[in-house]
Amino acid sequence: QAVLCNIPPSLLNTQQQQQQQQGQEQQGQEKGGEEKHKKITLALQKIFHQLKSSNTSITTNVLTQSFGWTSADAFEQHDIQEFSRLLMDAIEINLKSSQFQGLIQKLFAGQSQMYITCINVDYTSSRIEEYQDIALNVKGFQNIYQSLDNYVEVEMMDGENKYRAGQYGLQDAKKGSRFLSFPPILQFQLKRFEYDFQHDMMMKVNDLFEFPDRLDLSKYIDEEVVHA
Repeated sequence: QAVLCNIPPSLLNTQQQQQQQQGQEQQGQEKGGEEKHKKITLALQKIFHQLKSSNTSITTNVLTQSFGWTSADAFEQHDIQEFSRLLMDAIEINLKSSQFQGLIQKLFAGQSQMYITCINVDYTSSRIEEYQDIALNVKGFQNIYQSLDNYVEVEMMDGENKYRAGQYGLQDAKKGSRFLSFPPILQFQLKRFEYDFQHDMMMKVNDLFEFPDRLDLSKYIDEEVVHA
């Protein structure tokens, strides 16, 4: 079980918060035919109960089994982003029709906007998207601020890469992404694996990557949102 990805502390805190607010520890035994998300949340609650009541180390077998993973899968490195989303989806679904419905969205979801703005004509195309984590490039950057600058960097669409702007035809344009809001709990996915064409395989980026104890994200919020 040690080779599996770690459960993000933010998710553990969320589950603990939920249990404390409910004022009781929920324990359940798996029943045949239960939906997958129900099995996952029950397994997670069982682990928290064991962590609180046991004086010895505990196993996470019940949780990995609830994901449908076998003992053979335990020796594979699973994607933390995939694991995180699956776990949060299971908790969110299990909270439906309760006083905590929408808790995951409130804690982990933010909004960003993808946009393309023409330079020579008055034409803009944009799309608002919801995110629960931000994937940042690591290779070639020394710290999280440089990676965030890269994330919101504006790309020029010109030459053979002009943008087709409806009735205006092909136009020079600027393409980029900006943040409209950040959630109370913000998760970053550091892209430490890249494809190496020379070795024809995925290689891990082990370069030093720094981040402060306190993160100032004010410069990355769209100015129109700040002054709204």
